[in-house]
Amino acid sequence: MLKSKLLEKAKKQFEELNKLKVEVGVLENTRPYKDSDISVVEVATIHEFGTEKIQPRSFLRVPIRDHQKEIIEKAVKEKYRLFISGEISAKEFMAYIGEEAVTWSKEAFDTQGFGAWPKYKQSTLEKKYYHEFRNLQKRSINLKTRKNQGVHILSGYPCIKDIYKTFLQVSSLRYSGLALSEVSPSPLSHDTVSRWLKSRCFRPKDLWRLVEPSIDKKSPCVLIADDTLIAKTRSKKIEMVHYQYSGNEHEVIAGIGLVNLLWHDLTKVESIPINYLIYDKDSDGKTKNTHFSEMLTLAKKRGIMPKAVVMDAWYSSLDNLKSIRSHGWIWVTTLRKNRIVNHNKQLNKLNISEEGTSIHLRGYGWVTVFKFTAKNGRIDYIVTNKENPTRQYLKSIMDARWSVEVYHREVKQNCGIERCQARTSRAQRNHIFLAISAWFEQHKRRISEKITFYQQNWDVIKSAITEQIRVLLAYPN
Repeated sequence: MLKSKLLEKAKKQFEELNKLKVEVGVLENTRPYKDSDISVVEVATIHEFGTEKIQPRSFLRVPIRDHQKEIIEKAVKEKYRLFISGEISAKEFMAYIGEEAVTWSKEAFDTQGFGAWPKYKQSTLEKKYYHEFRNLQKRSINLKTRKNQGVHILSGYPCIKDIYKTFLQVSSLRYSGLALSEVSPSPLSHDTVSRWLKSRCFRPKDLWRLVEPSIDKKSPCVLIADDTLIAKTRSKKIEMVHYQYSGNEHEVIAGIGLVNLLWHDLTKVESIPINYLIYDKDSDGKTKNTHFSEMLTLAKKRGIMPKAVVMDAWYSSLDNLKSIRSHGWIWVTTLRKNRIVNHNKQLNKLNISEEGTSIHLRGYGWVTVFKFTAKNGRIDYIVTNKENPTRQYLKSIMDARWSVEVYHREVKQNCGIERCQARTSRAQRNHIFLAISAWFEQHKRRISEKITFYQQNWDVIKSAITEQIRVLLAYPN
């Protein structure tokens, strides 16, 4: 009799719950359910069955580590006893279960809010749940993010992308997840940042989507290809790290190879990265030359028609030169002084005129070479397949190529592309994309507001320095 009355009481309470509306989110230090436009029963159903956009058994119901099960079960049983005895309501009992799941289900972070649960069989669903609940499986709930209130969306991580990118954009000293957690405008732990970074999947095509509105395909341009080494000299356990030659250190060091392709507007004299690929022979078996060729092919598919493709001697192989010719493009590059030309002669043994000399490049055909001597005595042999090129033309193209060196310096010094401490290749790849994205945001300010990268960084810290000077002057030791 007592059991029957308790069940009747519970039934009425759950009917009341079905009339209540909730918000799909958890505010810090509050209960998970707030008045909104989604009923409690609907939320429970979505948790169990999922929708077209949400996986089954997501949100609060995620796998729990073994050593936490006993603690959770004990706490839940105690609340259940209080509910059965009438000391707390069904609403309070459900809210408590939700809070416990958020508190203890650490695996939610490792699976982006989704557990590694097996898929239900239809027969199991029919036995276990009401028919009207199963019909909700096809519904799609629009999850709303409450900004600036520390809301944690239960189906995944909070949106950290903009925070992380802006952090790389404005920070000029520290770039770790711990540093971000200390300055983030929204509450973030360094573990949350680390887990988010390795759970995302940003790719080079995302960079193209970001920069495409700024690319004028009708404006005369050149494509500049070059690679740089993201130094990891003290990193022994980071994935994708290989020993490679560093042009900056002038020796072989440990690091991650990054092949970049920049679009350079000859009218506005500005350069924007449009593609990048990471040299990781262990994962894809591709060389830097293969990446170079693939990026050019993709650039053509995207509608970019450059006046020339510019690269240094590292990318002057016959295969690369023929690949550019197959696209119908002009190329400009430097050649090593010992390159064999005119059938059996080294390039540095030739008498090259001031206006250029036509030579036969073994395995390719006829090209034109110019000899440039720098003030320090360095000699560069600039070669092109353009018909009747002038010395001034080649000089202007090679001057444009210098912008890729400036880009490499800026993305390292101002955006912390080398400063990621994560060990997994996915986290490193995501950090590289976000660092390049941060560079692009600073570049847009440089163009629109005429502010250099270094002035932007100084503007960030100068007010804090001014305040600290006042404090120290007011309270000297």
